[in-house]
Amino acid sequence: MQILKHLLIYSVILTTASTAKALSAVDAVNLAEQNDPTFKSSQANQDAMSARSDIAMSNLLPQLKASTRKSQNNRDYTTLSETPTTTEQRYTGDVREITLTQPIWQHEHLIGLKQADFVLEQAGYQFKHAKQD
Repeated sequence: MQILKHLLIYSVILTTASTAKALSAVDAVNLAEQNDPTFKSSQANQDAMSARSDIAMSNLLPQLKASTRKSQNNRDYTTLSETPTTTEQRYTGDVREITLTQPIWQHEHLIGLKQADFVLEQAGYQFKHAKQD
């Protein structure tokens, strides 16, 4: 009876062990990173700071603006004279323009870019720290 009990236990262990999948170290780390809220928060913070750095850089680039306007004018007038005459004037106006501006020196934008780069570097260190935890 004791032998039958041991055989039953061993068979259950062997069948469950054969269906279980071994987890490699890389898979374990990836799984832990996917489920760690601190790691996800640090990663999102780094992504946000990277976007902030890109925005700060865009302030130093040329700015391009395009606009268009269309107008239509209708004018009817009558001259009061011995023989009144009515004159109609109809005309349209189209204006299209493209403006390119490049500031030569904007100190506040340079400072903003440096600050954004420092914050991005700090976020990178925080992300590395979170990855090591």
